[in-house]
Amino acid sequence: MSIAPYLAAAIQFEPLMFAKEANLHQLLVLVEQAAQKGARLITTPEMATTGYCWFDRQEIAPMVETVPGESTARFTELAQRYQCYIVLGMPEVEPQTALYYNSAVLIGPQGVIGCHRKSHPYISEPKWAAAGDVGHQVFDTPLGRIGMLVCMDIHFPETTRLLALDGVDVICHISNWLAERTPAPYWISRAMENGCYLLESNRWGLERGVQFSGGSCIIEPDGNIAAVVDNGDGIAYAEIDINRSRQRRVLGELVFDQRRPDYYQSLLSDSFLWNPQDFFGLYGQQPLPPGKQSRITVVQSYPIPTGADPLHWHLFRTRAGENNLYLAFANAIDDSNERGGYSGIFGPETFTFPRHERLLWQETQTVTQTIDTRSLAGSPYPTNVVRRKDLVAMRQPHHYKPLLK
Repeated sequence: MSIAPYLAAAIQFEPLMFAKEANLHQLLVLVEQAAQKGARLITTPEMATTGYCWFDRQEIAPMVETVPGESTARFTELAQRYQCYIVLGMPEVEPQTALYYNSAVLIGPQGVIGCHRKSHPYISEPKWAAAGDVGHQVFDTPLGRIGMLVCMDIHFPETTRLLALDGVDVICHISNWLAERTPAPYWISRAMENGCYLLESNRWGLERGVQFSGGSCIIEPDGNIAAVVDNGDGIAYAEIDINRSRQRRVLGELVFDQRRPDYYQSLLSDSFLWNPQDFFGLYGQQPLPPGKQSRITVVQSYPIPTGADPLHWHLFRTRAGENNLYLAFANAIDDSNERGGYSGIFGPETFTFPRHERLLWQETQTVTQTIDTRSLAGSPYPTNVVRRKDLVAMRQPHHYKPLLK
């Protein structure tokens, strides 16, 4: 069935803690504003109904709801009135178990279509929420096949690839992203490397000392940012053309036809649950070599670009961070097409700013960086992130089995 292009909207909003009814009222106003402008698919931020920085289950207990429930019913009424589809971020309670989840709910004119429970918890979720248990689902709608992710989920390339392999057209990523200039490189990378649209609703503002970044946006299948809201409450609008997602191309290549699942079994291993110094030396196996300090150089074989910073997003910065390693990228320059360049050495930290990296623009030049993989002497546990691999240790491999197909 052919789906005509349609307007989508990503809402940016600052919810207030202990003010659920006021949050719901303002969210309904913003969603209706987007619907009146013609938006057919509308996203709201993570935990938009309640705020985010809760101490424990006891504190958040008055805020959680079932799905379906009272709040989803209010958004269903809007979806019915405007024949649109809404993604709502909220804390969910599962009545049979009394477990709480950080959830994204897809709502259409007929009511709740589906729910995603945050599968890769950030540091705050274990204070009150269980890890998601519904996998990574894609839902058929008249607007195409829609998948949902919540904040930290998108740090891991497996989550978006699971959705892409299930034929997703649009990924709705709702977040409370913090401490980083947005639109975040991770968001752009996930849209580009899967050749699909990504609607990003992020919150902004300050809550219990945590500064949230804003930058809500709509990202096209080639990684282009079609619309963005920098700061404050607002709505980013852009057209979605499902035909672009369904080309299933990444940088012009049919990468999904080039997959080799027979090599992917190790994706389901969780090596960094244990002290790497113990794990890799187990049973007398060759342990990790000692860390050391080195200097590495890349060569880039020149007009300086103008306009928006072209180095804000770099695919190999994302690759270095998601694998907690140093990555040296040396590229050539194609003067005739003003392409290529942007060589650099990228550091292993995902959450540390400013970043430990050295980059070139489009000069013919070299760049050198000191890298250090040493841990503190005498420590029984790796203190260097390259060996500790904080982000790699947060993987949830039990979700990744479909990648082997």
